[in-house]
Amino acid sequence: LKHAVLGSNDLLVPGTRYWLALDAERVAAGTIGAEGGANAVLLRSAAVHTRARGQGLGTALLEHALAEARRQGVARAYLFSTDAGAFWARTGFREVPVPELVAALPAAPQVRHYDALGWLPTEVAWRRDLVD
Repeated sequence: LKHAVLGSNDLLVPGTRYWLALDAERVAAGTIGAEGGANAVLLRSAAVHTRARGQGLGTALLEHALAEARRQGVARAYLFSTDAGAFWARTGFREVPVPELVAALPAAPQVRHYDALGWLPTEVAWRRDLVD
């Protein structure tokens, strides 16, 4: 996360899950996290180290996290991203108003943290529906 300049606040809050991908040398190459709600999940801390990019690792981590959310009956996945919109759009996400994300996941640690810092007005929210 440090290499991707992503925050590490509230990483180990109960109810959050993280997946870590290792490279051939067993060194961390990518990660993604999820903060759950009843009908929605907030993906966070998605990053792939520069040395591992372009190999499909980010998409594989994303699809693994989304498959787990589907198994738990979650209908929608949300995330904040101001810099990687092209990736999220390519993987089926669409930009939505930030208040929609906040209404869907008001108790998510990252939502509360961004609200406390006053960052919500400058954030970009994304959503992918997980059920047809």
